[in-house]
Amino acid sequence: MRRVWSILLLVLLFASGSMADTAERNRFWVLCYHNVVDRIEDPDLPSITTAQLVSHFEWLKRNGYHVIGIDDILAAREGKKSLPKKAVLLTFDDGYTSFYTRIFPLLKLYGYRAVFALVGKWQQTPKGESFSYGEKRRARSMLLEWDQIRQMVDSGLVEIASHSYDAHRGVFANPQGNTRPFYSTLLYKNGAYESEEAYRKRVENDIRRSSDLLLEKLGKRPRVIVWPYGAYNGTVVRIAKKYGMQISASLDDGVNSLEDTDVIKRFLVGNDASLSDMLWGLRPEEKEAERALFVDIDEIYDPDGNRTEARLGVLLERIKAIAPSDVYLKGYSDPDGDGRAEALYFPNRAMPLRADLLSRVLWQIKSRTGYTRVHVVLPLEGYEIGEKKGLRPDREEDRETLASIFADMARHTFLHGIAVELSPSSRYGADEVAAIAAELRQSVEPYTMRHRLSLIVGESGVGQSQKDRRVLLGRFDRLIYDLRPLPGTEEGWREFFGTVEGFGEKLLVRVEGDEVRVAEAMERMTLRGVMRFGYFRSDWLGWRPSDRFMRAFSTNYDPFGE
Repeated sequence: MRRVWSILLLVLLFASGSMADTAERNRFWVLCYHNVVDRIEDPDLPSITTAQLVSHFEWLKRNGYHVIGIDDILAAREGKKSLPKKAVLLTFDDGYTSFYTRIFPLLKLYGYRAVFALVGKWQQTPKGESFSYGEKRRARSMLLEWDQIRQMVDSGLVEIASHSYDAHRGVFANPQGNTRPFYSTLLYKNGAYESEEAYRKRVENDIRRSSDLLLEKLGKRPRVIVWPYGAYNGTVVRIAKKYGMQISASLDDGVNSLEDTDVIKRFLVGNDASLSDMLWGLRPEEKEAERALFVDIDEIYDPDGNRTEARLGVLLERIKAIAPSDVYLKGYSDPDGDGRAEALYFPNRAMPLRADLLSRVLWQIKSRTGYTRVHVVLPLEGYEIGEKKGLRPDREEDRETLASIFADMARHTFLHGIAVELSPSSRYGADEVAAIAAELRQSVEPYTMRHRLSLIVGESGVGQSQKDRRVLLGRFDRLIYDLRPLPGTEEGWREFFGTVEGFGEKLLVRVEGDEVRVAEAMERMTLRGVMRFGYFRSDWLGWRPSDRFMRAFSTNYDPFGE
């Protein structure tokens, strides 16, 4: 319901020009389309109608948007030119015949350029045969012919991108049988994960085959790769660059800048997308309200796998009902509750494995609860390894151990963010925490997408002074504070928020306890400009949230009951 009202508001604002005119030069939006049909008859195939696409193109033209091409982005990145205001790049994935029969004529009519992304193995399917698309077989006749592709390339309006050779599919990712995207997943087979060397060889072979095929058929290698399902990591981005693909495209949402074009963000224009849906993808960057749940896997795990799955099912239902924007998932086991990890929930080189469960829980939350972002929480110091009752990341040996834990976690998951948790008695100051976090971010980069790095300040003394906050704001995307108790006076609130520019934009306040009091506290803080809240409790499985709590917390609450 909130989304509906937001879209209606956007339509009015865009029509007045008050929002679109704020777009800066050298920033651009990217729209991601798939098939275009006269009438939608197959809901499993991502499609919009020809009439809808015409309405999108017409709106762009009438409202002063400039459709750009890859040449424009590369030239602007090199400082040879500037992008126009309100610049938009059009992309179309998968290589359907509609690219030639419906989209290409419209590109010529409007003088627009576009990127068409092709899957190599699909294109190589012989005439009269079929190819695998998800769990279905599709006829080769629904895809472009090479002669049609060459004609479009020769027009100068179409840039052909790689959409992989044979990576538009999932591979087994864990013992429970989840499948995840080919390019970003360690393959689990015959009871073991593939080695890192085998992973690199597998993904590089696919990227090379795609590049070689386009060189053979079109006379030049692609300059762009569009990641299937929007899934990528630092490893595949570097491999793609090795084969000449200077730009890659994800399904991360947001506005692009020339400083970050290695992986451009794209808005996915969904099935049967109306004009207002497309406008949502062109919205300016804005402060986003966030509602986060903090979940402990210890509450889900049971030595009996069937019980674990039953508990996970209950948790998923809770998450779907509350509809948080984010879930923070503890990746470690702390059975005695002393704040130190005794084992981990992912294969690793440093500590005991309690169960290979993190990958399963994370993917089930991501795939079954909508658009929830999932973050993994790991301590900075709080680990019990042998006789050690905590790590000292200022020491080289412990710093390497910590980096290996974070890297192994990222290697086995598919996440949106990582949260570093400080111990209540942390010995480190803000400068040291920021420096350690920079190394941890480098350790996970080969295995993750563009991820958010958060710091859970908790009850530590770090991040309380204005000086500390300036340091931490430069390194972290979110600062998570526990306010217990809440400030009781105006002076107390002013002291907490301080005067550090940008602090409020990265602040997430974590609350726990009686849900009525939590709801009241959230409402008071919202009036003071706090937009991001997290909620923690230790009894997710037996909890039934009240309407009072849902009104204050849920992003899915409909006051009209519709």
